[in-house]
Amino acid sequence: MGLAININMNILDAYIKDKQRLQEAEEWDISRQKTRVIDAVNALIDSETNSRILTTVYNTINKNDIVSKLHANLDGRFNSNFVQQMKEAMFMALSNYNEDNIQQFLEDFQNNVALNTKKLLTSGTRLSECFSNSAGFKAFRAILPVGRGYKNKGAGEFALAAFNSNIHLRESGGDLDIDGIHVELKTNQTKGGGRLGSKMVTTNDHQHEVIQNFNKQYGDIINFRPGVSMTLRPLLRLLDAKLPVDKTTKVTNEVNKTIDTYKNEGLRKELSYNLISNIFGIEIGKKMSNLIAKGTEHEIIVSEYISDNFKWYQQNENFDRLLVMDLTADVVYSAGSGTEFKKMLPLLKGSVPGIIPTGAHPDETFFQLTAKPIV
Repeated sequence: MGLAININMNILDAYIKDKQRLQEAEEWDISRQKTRVIDAVNALIDSETNSRILTTVYNTINKNDIVSKLHANLDGRFNSNFVQQMKEAMFMALSNYNEDNIQQFLEDFQNNVALNTKKLLTSGTRLSECFSNSAGFKAFRAILPVGRGYKNKGAGEFALAAFNSNIHLRESGGDLDIDGIHVELKTNQTKGGGRLGSKMVTTNDHQHEVIQNFNKQYGDIINFRPGVSMTLRPLLRLLDAKLPVDKTTKVTNEVNKTIDTYKNEGLRKELSYNLISNIFGIEIGKKMSNLIAKGTEHEIIVSEYISDNFKWYQQNENFDRLLVMDLTADVVYSAGSGTEFKKMLPLLKGSVPGIIPTGAHPDETFFQLTAKPIV
């Protein structure tokens, strides 16, 4: 019996570890290989080592089923090399799982229940709990990078579409179609998630020009060094210091040789409108400059500003829901309106958007979506 086990183990080792044989095995009729492997497996005794070997064999046998399912889930839109990357990444990730876990995942994957789309779109759900088991979650994480950057797609879009046939890639109106809902996906794998906007709307030089023109007309009220960047909160503090509400500012009119008096509310409104409308347009510029002019509490202004950033982004990208998928915090959040997004804000720790972005990163004018862990 011992000799038979050693012989069979050698057969399995050769079958598993030899790259040439594995490549050939994918080309041969898989049923031949099943017969050969089953005969060898039947002679194995129960042990941790044998379990790992069996898992690898099981993975290899089921590769063909996974490939066809991946092709089907991705609507047959991608060539075999693309799907091959996904397949290899998934099976490398699963190599350390036992047979029962892998079998359950494969069954769930084939039955389209490995990823629960309703949970995925339920704000505040643990991301890992959207998957039927831990093996599936690990396989999903393994294929996250595949396709990133292709046709401007971000991390996670291809992975989600590959995992469930009710998720489809979109060319416009959001990144994905999930259960018929147009979804914009933002994924965080490290320290910072995506932003509520990607196309450059203004620059450091452009915003500094706004301030320079303001100073030319009203005197050097706002002193800025060239190239300096600033987010919303510091700007609010600066306006409170230089142009306090319910006060006036006297300005020497060099043309008429007079000293003109201006209400600070009007000056605050003019400057903030010109800066913000450069980013989000006239409507949001008017709304936010009115709040700033009146000296509204800073945190209310910040909340409204970020909420309007969401509404502006939703209108421009034409999606139904935003899905924030944060792997670091193991959580998903979603919102379909400015009201829903505002309620979600305390659960996020993104930086306040920049009013004057740095020269290197003009997308800093948009809120960054990074989730707090669930407590």
